[in-house]
Amino acid sequence: GTFHELTRRVEDKEASLWARDKGLEQHEATLSQRQVAIAEQEGLLQGREATLQMESRRVEVREGVVKEAEEQAAGSRAEAELLSLRVAELHQAVADLERRQREAGAEAENARVIKDEIPEPSAP
Repeated sequence: GTFHELTRRVEDKEASLWARDKGLEQHEATLSQRQVAIAEQEGLLQGREATLQMESRRVEVREGVVKEAEEQAAGSRAEAELLSLRVAELHQAVADLERRQREAGAEAENARVIKDEIPEPSAP
C-alpha cells in the first residue's frame, strides 16, 4: 500500500510542478507581450516626439520669417517717415521761394512806381 501511496504522491507532486511550470510559462508569455506593447508605445512616443521637434523647428523658422518681416516693415516705416520729412522740407522750400518771388515782385513794383514819380530830365 505504501509504494502505491508514494507513487501517487510523486505523481501528484509532478502534476503540481507541471501545472506550476505551465503557469510560469503563461506568465512569461504575458510579460513578453507586455514588453512588446511597451516597446511599441515607446516607438510611438519617439515618433510623436520627433514630430513635435519638427513642428517646433517649423514654428521657429516661421517666427524668424515673421521677425524679419517686422524688421523690414520697421525699416520701411522709418524710410517713409524720412521721406515725409523731406517732402515737408520741400513744401517749406517751395513756400519760401514763392514768398521771395512775391517780395521781389513787390520790390520791382515799388521801383517802377518810384521811377514813374521821378520826372525825366528835360531835353536841352
